[in-house]
Amino acid sequence: MCFLVFKVVMMVVVVLVILVVMVVVILVAVVMVVVVVMVLVVVVAVVIVVVVMMMIRFTLS
Repeated sequence: MCFLVFKVVMMVVVVLVILVVMVVVILVAVVMVVVVVMVLVVVVAVVIVVVVMMMIRFTLS
């Protein structure tokens, strides 16, 4: 009887651990994607600003 309960508890613990690991992996992946997107947006914004500055310089000169 005790052994059966122990096996069930172990199975539940294993399932919970697997679920937690999956959730953590998904969260890490989402965070990495968000960071990459933010970096790309910042780079694109900087490039656009630099290009606009150059255009203004050329038009003024």
